[in-house]
Amino acid sequence: MNRRDPREPRQSYILLQYRNIIHSNAILAPNIRGSTGFGLDYQKRIHRDWSGDDLKDIESCNRYLRSLDWIDANRIGVLSGSYGRFATLSAAARLPDLWACACDICGPSNLITMLKSVPPFWRPTIKASIGDPDEDREFLIEHSPITYVHQLKVPLMVVQGAMDPRVPRPSPTSWWSGSAPWAGRWSTWSSRTRATASPSVRTC
Repeated sequence: MNRRDPREPRQSYILLQYRNIIHSNAILAPNIRGSTGFGLDYQKRIHRDWSGDDLKDIESCNRYLRSLDWIDANRIGVLSGSYGRFATLSAAARLPDLWACACDICGPSNLITMLKSVPPFWRPTIKASIGDPDEDREFLIEHSPITYVHQLKVPLMVVQGAMDPRVPRPSPTSWWSGSAPWAGRWSTWSSRTRATASPSVRTC
């Protein structure tokens, strides 16, 4: 999934896609609702609706891949960056039967935790685009991937920055404590800048 302007590809994304291609992995990189590069109205379609209609776009992408005779429907995974990190967690937990594996890179699993942890000067913008942790509490709980963690069925790798100001470290690690299938089956590696956590990582 890609929320960047397609005219300004990030080098790391290009390298990741190239690496997958040379290993014979097909890549579908859609610009789901909320992506930049298609006008402000399209970009704002996820405002105060994270994991809403954009999740329908992700499901449609999966259905499309399954319709192709050269795609192995049992080996479709989901991976993304930027907003797509959150969308990856939502897809893995809320559409658990569609994937063989998932990889989240610094994605927030709990919107309330994320909104309460941002710097004060970000809060007006965050409130307009995502919601208020007090006023919109029930809505944010409903749209947080952590709410559906018990539905998780596939191997999930989480890459998380230990000093990330927007997605605090407890957010991804709390994911495992609430997931019965993966309880006690995750390990961490950390440095001054980042940490990773993954439950029983397997190649899909």
